Amino acid sequence: MLVTMANDFPQRPPPPLLDDACALFLDVDGTLIEFADDPESVALLPDVREAIGRISDRLDGAVALISGRPLAQLDKLFAPLSLPAAGLHGHELRNHEQRAQSSDPSADTSEWL
Repeated sequence: MLVTMANDFPQRPPPPLLDDACALFLDVDGTLIEFADDPESVALLPDVREAIGRISDRLDGAVALISGRPLAQLDKLFAPLSLPAAGLHGHELRNHEQRAQSSDPSADTSEWL
């Protein structure tokens, strides 16, 4: 149920609490950081980085980043955190053991549709 506030922005109920069986997948661009004409010019707020680190600790590392950026750019944005991640829209993957794998981003993916 949405409740309209005085300024006409809908007020949503709070998200459910995370329990020990949860995993959290976080979209980066446009969610955790703003879109920018120059993707290198963005910065992650330190409070956001710290909150993600605390959530990752709380969920025993079950937090992953999802982005169109390469993993190297994610690592630079989120340092010193190094989280499981999917970069380049899934062409680069890193698991919780910090093992990364890549596929050829120029590969024909038309058969996926």
